[in-house]
Amino acid sequence: MISRADSRHCRFCAAIAVVAASLVCPVDVRADGTESLGAPAVAIASGTGVAAAGVGLAESQPGTIQINVPSGARVEQVLAYWTCQYRISGDPEIEVDSTPVTGASIGGPAVFFDIEGVPVYSETYRADITGLGLITSGPNSVPIGGLACGGAFENSGAGILVIYSMASAPPAVIDVRDGQDLAFCAFEDPLTTTVEQEFVFAPTDADRTAKLWLLVASVHSLSGGQRRANRIKVTVDGAESYVNDALSSSDGTAWDTLGLDVLVPAGASSVKVQVLSEDATDLLQGGSGCPADPRPASLNWLAAGLSVPTGPAVGTCTQGYWKNHPGQWSASTLVLGDERYNQAELENLLATPPRGDASLILAHQLIAAKLNVAAGADAASIASVIAQADALLAQYPLPYGGSGKLPYGVTPRRRDPRRPAMIDLAAKLDEYNNEGPCEAGAGDGPAAPPPSGEADGGESAAPGRSGGRGRGRGGAIGRERRSGSTPFAATAAKGGRS
Repeated sequence: MISRADSRHCRFCAAIAVVAASLVCPVDVRADGTESLGAPAVAIASGTGVAAAGVGLAESQPGTIQINVPSGARVEQVLAYWTCQYRISGDPEIEVDSTPVTGASIGGPAVFFDIEGVPVYSETYRADITGLGLITSGPNSVPIGGLACGGAFENSGAGILVIYSMASAPPAVIDVRDGQDLAFCAFEDPLTTTVEQEFVFAPTDADRTAKLWLLVASVHSLSGGQRRANRIKVTVDGAESYVNDALSSSDGTAWDTLGLDVLVPAGASSVKVQVLSEDATDLLQGGSGCPADPRPASLNWLAAGLSVPTGPAVGTCTQGYWKNHPGQWSASTLVLGDERYNQAELENLLATPPRGDASLILAHQLIAAKLNVAAGADAASIASVIAQADALLAQYPLPYGGSGKLPYGVTPRRRDPRRPAMIDLAAKLDEYNNEGPCEAGAGDGPAAPPPSGEADGGESAAPGRSGGRGRGRGGAIGRERRSGSTPFAATAAKGGRS
């Protein structure tokens, strides 16, 4: 008998020999998309943005989905998704905040692999839970449990996709694809790969930043925590970009929720996305992308949601405005460097005079830039600068010690060689934050200059703007650029356990 741990390797290796035969087993295909995502059978609400989060349930239940909806937003629609792998029967019912919810099967049941000749099926479900009233603007914690598939190999997890509207944001094209698209590169068609999904929208004469969310299940790590290779391909009007190895059970075992900020250049009218069981390193070395050891990840792609603004982006506001208007913040927490700060900590940082500390000079502008992006300002031109600022701050508090959080005391007397880079990045962020128009705070202007004799006045480099891409959580996700690839930033939405 194969153990549960060994069976995970079996699904990639020994099962290959028998899976082809099992695929001819009759199954009841009743889906919005089986082996290809499709347009949902339910109507999708209009809005200005999309948020998503999830939690893995493979190890224990209940879990808790932590999802943040911008402050002041109105929730238009909430869709719940869940999936499992089983030998006997699926489970269309889960409990959301202790309330039983019955979903529709939108993918499967389909045989994914065999264990000792016994087929293991995968099935995916969706339910519109808007009427439960559980999701509001701001941070939300939603307990999820009760997933119990018959003869379960794995109760993989659950996710939530939220469509919302903000009065301050431009209208957006909202599009959702869902179903069940299984893939493992060593299996036979149609399980070798997923089907690319295309979102089409009207072009505009200005660059825009689209938000793309992906819900993916069943990506496991090897023993010892090593990631199994995977790739996400994003194509904007023919220009390809890749995110490599971003799926790794980031929301708990067997579940990933990934958000991508995708730059849509002026004149572009489509975004394509595909989740791949593929090894980028093997491809670069001339291989097929499906090496024998270790094998790339197997996966179940459940859903993709895209929001593309149709009008001008929201303007930017200065750090002085955000310091004086904490009630207007669209984010209650931010990551600076590799540390997360709550709103009280952020307000305290903004209220602290730099007194020559370049870490505070940079932090003030970085907080403002991230609050501008959270409020709906276009991030395309500043994403790479934000990523550089986060990467620089993540190098501290070493060598100066401290708690790990700002400020880091990067004053002139320390002769820190990284200080000029901090000043330069702060200048670029300041230029972005001053672009405006800041409708509510245009009269606030930038923060007051430091007292006479302090070193943070006049040290910034010549103003400059830098386009590109970055990662909103303060670190670069490995990715490869091809064919004039499109810049984008990636963020992972985190779930938790209760």
